[in-house]
Amino acid sequence: MKRTAAAVLLILLAGCGASTPPATVESPSVVTTTTLDRAGLKKSVKDALVPADDLKALGVGKPEADVDDQNFLVSDVCRSKLMNPENFTSVHYADSRTWRGGGWWVNEVVHVWNGSAPTSVDAVRKAYGTCKSWKDDLDTKFTVKGAVALTGDAFGYCAEVDRRDAEPFIDCHSFVTRGALMMVVSTAHGTTLTSNQAALVTVTAIAVESLRG
Repeated sequence: MKRTAAAVLLILLAGCGASTPPATVESPSVVTTTTLDRAGLKKSVKDALVPADDLKALGVGKPEADVDDQNFLVSDVCRSKLMNPENFTSVHYADSRTWRGGGWWVNEVVHVWNGSAPTSVDAVRKAYGTCKSWKDDLDTKFTVKGAVALTGDAFGYCAEVDRRDAEPFIDCHSFVTRGALMMVVSTAHGTTLTSNQAALVTVTAIAVESLRG
């Protein structure tokens, strides 16, 4: 079953509208990745995930869910279906971790490919630039609200999500690669575009530190 982080967000927790102070995000440098067996792939992903307690400073408790070894898409921005693992012959492994609380929703997916570098962040950036809005298979409409300024090679953007069964809300996504690893962070915090942009910058900075190992 293929999923994006947006597909697992059921309800946006309405937190305070105050924006989170932005943090500097730098994409880790690319490193050479040696061939790994399945257990090695799993370990590299587990090591790269943000530790369960690392969002406590934001007022977020332990994760509400971990989902292991799934065929998550890297991105479906503008219906791109980027890096569908089923299209790759190399061994793939991905885990997802989700936090919810204190007005925050945070999801992180870490992908790794065995001896194969992931799609460049630039591929996500280019796909993002091909449309202003799109609909997914569940008829949920996504409207681009702008890119988020992240330093280094990282790329981020926010979109308004309009589902039939809920009020529209904003969520944001960032993409960072390191060797054969790719990290995708998704956040929702507060009710304004500004608060959501700042939330993405802050959480991405935390996740990049974990990705560096």
